[in-house]
Amino acid sequence: MLPSRGILRAGQSVGLAKAAVRTPTMMENRRQFGTVLARSPLSSQYSARRIASPIALAASHQLLASRQARYASTQPTAPPAVPADPPIPELSSSPIDLTGADLLNIPEQIGFLKTLGLDYGWGPTSIVQWCLEHIYVYTGLPWWASLVVLAVGVRAVIFKPAIRSSAAAQKMQDLKADPKYNAVVESMRAATVTGGGTVEVLARRAEQVRMHKAAGYSGFDMLLPQLIQIPLGFGAFRLLKGMADLPVASMENGGLLWFTDLTVADPFFLLPLATACLFAMSMRIPIRYMAKEQQQMTKMMSLVMMPIGALFTITLPAAVQLYFVLTAVLQLLQSSAFYNPTIRKFLGLGPLKWGPSGAAQSGPRTTKMLWQSPRTLNTTARPAKSSDTVFSSLQSGISQAKAKMADMSAKKEQKLAARKAQEYEERRALEDRERQMARREKRSS
Repeated sequence: MLPSRGILRAGQSVGLAKAAVRTPTMMENRRQFGTVLARSPLSSQYSARRIASPIALAASHQLLASRQARYASTQPTAPPAVPADPPIPELSSSPIDLTGADLLNIPEQIGFLKTLGLDYGWGPTSIVQWCLEHIYVYTGLPWWASLVVLAVGVRAVIFKPAIRSSAAAQKMQDLKADPKYNAVVESMRAATVTGGGTVEVLARRAEQVRMHKAAGYSGFDMLLPQLIQIPLGFGAFRLLKGMADLPVASMENGGLLWFTDLTVADPFFLLPLATACLFAMSMRIPIRYMAKEQQQMTKMMSLVMMPIGALFTITLPAAVQLYFVLTAVLQLLQSSAFYNPTIRKFLGLGPLKWGPSGAAQSGPRTTKMLWQSPRTLNTTARPAKSSDTVFSSLQSGISQAKAKMADMSAKKEQKLAARKAQEYEERRALEDRERQMARREKRSS
């Protein structure tokens, strides 16, 4: 058989290899003096069989491989088993896992609003949150009283800037009473409308700034209270709205009177209506000290802002409505105080120089008596009622607004006409230069 022959030949080749390694005899180690090597019978036999031995070994390996492939299994090899993962240990209950009952029973201490999720980062809302939380925790007051303290604190912060703003407003009124200042303003406005040139406008503007500095007027002082009050007011609105939407459990019974629940709107709509009326009253206090052209505009603005303010705040939570009412009350008291001569003198503010009629005291008052012809009085006549009603104020305000719109339209048309005239003059000058150049070329030719 073939396998036995392969093994036999392999054994013979191994025996021949052992014979070749044996120690040579004397016959095999004889000296040779010729150039041709002598070949022994044993070496020739070994060299003849040396070539055949690798062929036999290769054939035997091929036969063994085919024999193994013949008896190999045709079943698919099963994949190795994956070791099972160790079981995950059960986590023990932790205080961090809060339920709804835990959130309701959380202790009200410093930082409890952030624990409830009211974290606004950095800004005016965080400032208001820090102040309100410290007031509520350290004083032990209910939420409505804490809001009162917060509103008074915010008003105290802007009180000094409000004094500076009132002083700046009085300086501006004094400047408007000066004919020189009015002439500068009118000339700057006319130069802007007619397109008089940038140089002229800048010169008038520099003159106006010089008069501002001479009078001690600063526009920044006028805007400083608003720059403080508006961000803080927005922060309070955002914080109280978030506390009511959450809601904070203690706010549900932290109110008073008919609005005990501060997380819902006022059921009788009294708080938003009171806010609108108080702000309108604050706007109408300085009317008698304003210029005549500003009085009707201020009256109209106060009447327009009343329904808008009421509609804006009517659906807000009672906490926000209460804060707005407190702000409006404090604003009304501040406006009344700043236009009181005794309080103005105490605060170091100058006396008001605008009469009740709204006319500026541009010159010294005369003390001379003027003769008038005698008049016959009708004793049956009754004094006419004041026409300063809500309807008349609104009607006059609308008329004044229409007049201002017409004035603006006239100024716009005037500016457009001035621009067209300037373009026409430039085009005419260009045509004249072209004619002159054509004449020179004709003469030279």
